[in-house]
Amino acid sequence: MGEDVRGGGFYRAMWRWHFYAGLIVLPVLALMAATGALYLYKPELEALAYPVRLTQPGGGASLPASRIVAAAQARAGATATQVMRPASNSESWRVVTPSEQGGTTTYFVDPRDGRILGQMRDGGVMETVKSLHSLTMTGPVGNRLVEVVAGWAIILCVTGLYLRWPRRGQPALALRGTAKGRLFWRDLHGTLGFASALVILFLAITGMPWTDVWGGGLRAVIAANKAGRPPMKVNPWSHAAKHALPWTLREQDAPMGQGHRDIGVDAVTQIAARR
Repeated sequence: MGEDVRGGGFYRAMWRWHFYAGLIVLPVLALMAATGALYLYKPELEALAYPVRLTQPGGGASLPASRIVAAAQARAGATATQVMRPASNSESWRVVTPSEQGGTTTYFVDPRDGRILGQMRDGGVMETVKSLHSLTMTGPVGNRLVEVVAGWAIILCVTGLYLRWPRRGQPALALRGTAKGRLFWRDLHGTLGFASALVILFLAITGMPWTDVWGGGLRAVIAANKAGRPPMKVNPWSHAAKHALPWTLREQDAPMGQGHRDIGVDAVTQIAARR
């Protein structure tokens, strides 16, 4: 019975779909797996490449946030656009300013005395890893490619599960023969694929909402049903500004404050600390 199924036209068609899906998917998945694994260790790798950790932690009180920002702005000769306070008192603050050459410069500031410990251009090495992982450096083409690969990864998993599904004389999880034989390598591929298919399928499906076509359609449905949080409306944002929002809010318009004013970074940090 198992041989009859394996020799059938439907089985051969599934094998061909699985083969072509593998050719399309595997090169990009290998890149995404390698860069994704690196990105998991972003704090550790940034600490090796940049002055993230203070050399003498625990000594002295921290300066007000405004003094830390002022120190970075004085070095940069530009107004800060972002301030990142670390979770640990043993790490430097990060102040981001526009760069004269375009892009941004991040300054690592010692919060105890305002010294500039170092700087990082355009997000540094981990931003490059992130761009490789998402293929954003290739623009819209890369986003479409990731979406195509995610779709074919789903086909790869579904067809692989069908091909390896237990039948008479063909267990799903087995290693038969020796490393010199074809059966061993077929079983190794089938066993590892069958064991990991649901994980890959989960990653592919959960990654689809971040794509433009499929994800854009899903975001439109969420916006139409007011399922995004918090509810937002009025005054449209630019395309770039929308992409800075969480994906569930990108199809909605941004709110406009009434009578807004600059309360200062020190007040902002105090409010954030209370909450």
